[in-house]
Amino acid sequence: MSNSVQKVITFEEHYICPETDAAYRKLVDKSRMSDTQKAKLAHSEKWVAESPITDIGDRRIHWMDGNGVTMQVLSYGDNSPADLPAGQSVALCRTANDYLAEHVKQHPDRFAGFAILPVDAPEEAAKEAVRAVKELGLKGISFKATYRGEEFLDAKRFAPIFEAIGELNVPIMFHPNETVPAVTRSYYEGDSLSPVASLLLSGFGIGWHYETGVAYLRLAASGLLDQYPDMKLLIGHWGEVLPFYFDRLDMAFNNMGKGLLQRRFTDYFRQNMYVMPSGLHDKKPMDIAMRVCLEEFGADHIVWSNDYPYRADAALPNTADWINRLEISQGDKEKIAHLNGEKLLGL
Repeated sequence: MSNSVQKVITFEEHYICPETDAAYRKLVDKSRMSDTQKAKLAHSEKWVAESPITDIGDRRIHWMDGNGVTMQVLSYGDNSPADLPAGQSVALCRTANDYLAEHVKQHPDRFAGFAILPVDAPEEAAKEAVRAVKELGLKGISFKATYRGEEFLDAKRFAPIFEAIGELNVPIMFHPNETVPAVTRSYYEGDSLSPVASLLLSGFGIGWHYETGVAYLRLAASGLLDQYPDMKLLIGHWGEVLPFYFDRLDMAFNNMGKGLLQRRFTDYFRQNMYVMPSGLHDKKPMDIAMRVCLEEFGADHIVWSNDYPYRADAALPNTADWINRLEISQGDKEKIAHLNGEKLLGL
């Protein structure tokens, strides 16, 4: 095809380190888990055992070759040690980052990586960010939307982490996490719902998309993006619902919130954020979401992602085909497929 994109770089692709996953399962405090959280843990154990998520090698590359993916940018999947308390998470996050960096070095033309950090130990997390980028060669930082579903990362105690990232000038990504427990209880649990139904509603059905969107909203509303105006943020699932409410957000902050921030509220998103589809490119409503993101962010702020292996079943036979079919200029297709990603990663 003469107008096919030259290459495809996909962000928000996932791996799990078997050693840290086994340690996580032993260390996580099940006594404080709700039935919904226990259902999630049980599901993830089956998923890790059966899926290709622990493979960073031939099996993954075979899938990439069959689906038109040149390079995956890998970040940690379920059961991240970043969610463990400080005393447990520091060593395990280092182990996971070492594991990822070693596999990236084996296939540097096919993989890049985002580090995870022991966020409950902010000073150690800042040190690990520097080590992961400067010594291990990882290209960015991946967070869960919240720490343990209890704290958003704009909290002041996490300031050393963002100071380090600001100096490193690498992109960051918030990946969905379980919803805040109080919200889960109020919105997604009840005697009419089974634990599995609660899990699906509070999780990837809808709840964690709202939760992740709120995490990004708080970065702007807290003034953190005024402090670090050049911070580069990756946001998945076509903006976690937020682009559909840009006018509403501007209306609120331009009126009652006037003077709180240095920029118009949605300028933080248009200027600092890069939107990813996260594998949601296989149904007509996602065409609409893509059009909205092109209108709100422009082609310079969209990068591609399949959410492998969570969405591997829904990928097109060749994921580049979806980009190639877009009714936009060839230059914009190349930006979305790889040029924006290369710029973000410093390739």
